[in-house]
Formats: sequence, structure tokens, C-alpha cells
Amino acid sequence: MHMKLDRWFHRANWLWALVFLLLTGRSLAATIEVVAINTGNQKTVASALFRAYQDKNPGVQINLTSLSDSEFKEQLPKWLASSSTKYHLVFWQGGNRLFRFVNQGQVAPISKAIPEGEIAAAFTPGSLGAVTLDDQIYAVPTSYYQWGIYYRKSIFRNAGLTPPSNWQEFIEVGQALSRQGITPIALGNSGKWPASAWFDYLNLRINGLEFHKALLQGEHSFNDPKVTQVFAHWKELVDNGFFIKHQDVVDWNDALPFIYHSHAAMVLIGNFVTGELSPAMIDDFAFIPFPTISSQVPSFEDAPLDVVMIPSNASVSKELKDFVKYLSSASFQSEYNRELGLISPHVDATLPNNEFIQSGARLLAEAEGVAQFFDRDTKAAFVGPALDVFAEFLKTGDANAAQNRLEQLRQQHLSSTL
Repeated sequence: MHMKLDRWFHRANWLWALVFLLLTGRSLAATIEVVAINTGNQKTVASALFRAYQDKNPGVQINLTSLSDSEFKEQLPKWLASSSTKYHLVFWQGGNRLFRFVNQGQVAPISKAIPEGEIAAAFTPGSLGAVTLDDQIYAVPTSYYQWGIYYRKSIFRNAGLTPPSNWQEFIEVGQALSRQGITPIALGNSGKWPASAWFDYLNLRINGLEFHKALLQGEHSFNDPKVTQVFAHWKELVDNGFFIKHQDVVDWNDALPFIYHSHAAMVLIGNFVTGELSPAMIDDFAFIPFPTISSQVPSFEDAPLDVVMIPSNASVSKELKDFVKYLSSASFQSEYNRELGLISPHVDATLPNNEFIQSGARLLAEAEGVAQFFDRDTKAAFVGPALDVFAEFLKTGDANAAQNRLEQLRQQHLSSTL
């Protein structure tokens, strides 16, 4: 008898709750769980935009979980490998880091949520290349930023120099600066990763994107003649004293005062540098792409790309499909990236009135493809030892030793055979 009464009261309470929801116009919300690495003010910006989406879609609840870089990367393989996951959407990184999980069958094709043709038509070719594998798109591109040469305009103007567009001009400009007592390049490599940008760009400009990606996956020998060309060009800079002295004990941002005080003129860095430039100096800086080396090689750029992916083990509801459509819209991409100081890969996104962002957007829109940067394009075990090789090369200029050591590391960490 008591059990029947309990069931009756439980049913009555549920019915009263349903009546209350109907009378007040409320409904049971569909919950979408999103997870991301907590970097900068990304959480604040994303949360505000997600709340605005909820206000327009009262039947949807968006929950954003933001984790530290180390915790996120530790947990991500576990989420994707489990039979099910609480997360419907994961903010992650394009290129090799995305494809690693795609190859394990742990990322759903984006067509599971939105027609692939809509993504293909809405985003730049370079960004699409970093989310497409075997002719299938696996993520929505969200943000990227350009790498290239930042130089001080007044130094060039006073020296009577024009910013270089090709390698020969770059060498001539560097030599002219050196004759006036100005070191051409402010490289701060105490963290060791900045030097890898030089390897990336020389390889991209000489050998192209596909060779670059294959090399960093261990599919080519580092003693390949194509790699010898890369080190020959890099050695030209080392031998001519183009880099500031003691670059191995100066961090990348600590190298900027060399340019402020006219001891150096240029730096190869990502657009995040603009947030570190002295406010009194920033109007005296300008951006140019890394110089062309071979006219036969299309424009490829270093542009680390952030993406949103759907785990294969996540359930895909109508509400999730609508939310993915929102994340891939020009309106979301414009607001999100404007607040973060990044570039949207969406072709219809509006850009802020910022010279560096607009220059970068033009560069990346015209690029045939983008690399993700050295540490993202190869295996983690290879990165640290390879950076040590680059650092030693900058001191000695011994290209043969550098190539031989990289080949040993390739066989140890990337592949034992060709």
C-alpha cells in the first residue's frame, strides 16, 4: 500500500512540475558539454558568447569546462578512447595533433553535425588543409595567427632600405644593416623553440608543405639533399653574423629591446609579439611575410590553427548540430577572434581595425596551405632533442653535424626505416 502511495505521489509531483514548466514557458534544457584548454582570456570570451547563444536558444544549456594545458593534454586521449564521453565538443589543434586521433577513429567527420560543403565554402584553403584528411573534414577551424618578419620602419628608412620580398633581397638588406653596425635579426633563443621557426620557414620556402610535413613525421632522411639546402641557407645567415650575439641566453621577448635601441632591425616571430611591443614603439613596427626563396614553391605559412572537433563517442543531437553551425558562422568567428586578438579563418569574418591582424589575414587567406609549427607537426619525443640540435647549429654553423644528429634522432623517435 505504502509503495503504491509513494508511486502516486512521485507521479503527481512530476506532473505538477511539468504543468509548472508549461505555464511558465520553460522547458527542460538540452545540455551541451564543451571542454577547452584555459589560455589567456579564452574562457571569458567563449563563456560570454555561449551565454548570448543560450539567451537566443532557451532550450539549450552550454557548459564550458576549462582545464590547464597539462591536465587537458593528459585527459584528452582518455576521453576519446573511452566507450562514451561527457564532452560533445572539444577545442583542440589542427594538423598532425588532430589527425593523430582521426587515424585512431576517435574523431567524427564534421558532416555528422553540419554539411561538409558548408565548411568547405566558408573557410580559407590553408585552414581547411589542416582539418582535412583523405578528402574528409574533421573539425571546424576557429582561430589562427600569422608568423613572419616584424621590422622597425624607422631603421629601414634611415638606412635607405626597402623591406625584402625574396631571399637575395633579404641577404642584401642584412649586409647593408651590418655595414651600419646594426645586427639584422633579434633572435632570442634561450627557450630553444624560436629557432625552429627558421627551420620551418626555410624548409617551407625551399621544399614546400608536403615535404615539410612528411619530413617531420620521419618519412624522409634528414640527410636528404633537400634538407641540405635548408641548412645551407640557414648557414649563410649564421656565417654572416645576422643573429644577435648570445642569443642562447636571451628569451624571445627580451630580444625586443635590441630593436628598440636600434641594435637590431628584424625578428621572425608570431603575431602574439604585438601584445609585447612597447606601446611607444608599436607604430614604428610593420609586418612582412618570410621572403620567397623559390618561385616554384607556393606560399606556405606557419599558422597554428585552433579547431573544434566532435569525439566519435559523443552523442550528436539536433541542438548540438545547431550549436556547431553557430560556431562555424562568420558572426561567432568575428566576435570570438576580435576579443582574443586572433584571426578567423572564416572567409566572411569581419576584421578589427588592426594593421597586424589585417596583414596576417591577407597573408593566410592567400596561402596555399599552413604548417602548425615545428612542435605541433612532429612527435613530442623528437622535439626537445631536435631543438638542442638547432641551438648548437646556431653556435657552430656545422650543418653536417646538425643533419647527422637529426637523422639519428629520426631513426630513434620517428622511424627506423625509410
